[in-house]
Amino acid sequence: MKTILVVDDTTVNIKIVVELLGDVYDIVACRDGETALEIVYQDKPDLILLDIMMPDLDGFEVCKRLKANNETKDIPIIFLTAKEDEQSIVQAYSLGGCDYIKKPFISIELSTRVHRAIELINLQNRLEEVTSK
Repeated sequence: MKTILVVDDTTVNIKIVVELLGDVYDIVACRDGETALEIVYQDKPDLILLDIMMPDLDGFEVCKRLKANNETKDIPIIFLTAKEDEQSIVQAYSLGGCDYIKKPFISIELSTRVHRAIELINLQNRLEEVTSK
């Protein structure tokens, strides 16, 4: 089972994601950027759902640090945020985010985008297996 790290400073948002995706994926959650980095470096989740607006270390900085590290740079990051301005969307993709979902999100949209990202991971893994033989 694939593991998704949900990083959001609002507990209600985490609970909604867990209810929506928890039957299909292992969900690990935290409420701040520093803890997110610790979890990623230690446990290497398969996908990260990352809020932008958090105290101390925002989602942009978390993404920047993860993409700068060779061990974590390939973990897909989907920004899940209430920020709707064009500058934030551009910055998220520029930093290496693979998708951007605005809150409040539509359940089918989030689950479909997460499933597609996981499918891509599975395809990449199979391709690596085939090419390494």
